[in-house]
Amino acid sequence: MEVHTALGPGTLESLYPTALGHEFHSRGLSFTEHGELDVHFKGKSVGRFRFAFLVDQEVLVELKAVRALSDADAAQLLNYMRGTETTVGLLLNFGAPSLQWKRRVWSKSNPSRRR
Repeated sequence: MEVHTALGPGTLESLYPTALGHEFHSRGLSFTEHGELDVHFKGKSVGRFRFAFLVDQEVLVELKAVRALSDADAAQLLNYMRGTETTVGLLLNFGAPSLQWKRRVWSKSNPSRRR
């Protein structure tokens, strides 16, 4: 909320992750920025996902700066969570007049679970 309030919607998309990283650091959170994940198909590497943040090795954070979040954005977050075996994910959209966010919970035993 702090970042969205300060920068508002419509700011250059690349500035939001930098500002959010500064905010995480100022609050004493440990995080990995711009993490990468190998994607495999039938045992072969077919590319990489690049996610915005992994906070305290527990929460995957994906950022958007679009008019509104879509089902495809939520699906992307869940794919990243599965790939990193992270159980909690946050999808943040800085492009709307008010900060939009979705929280997702994923587990191997119940992959479609939401909260």
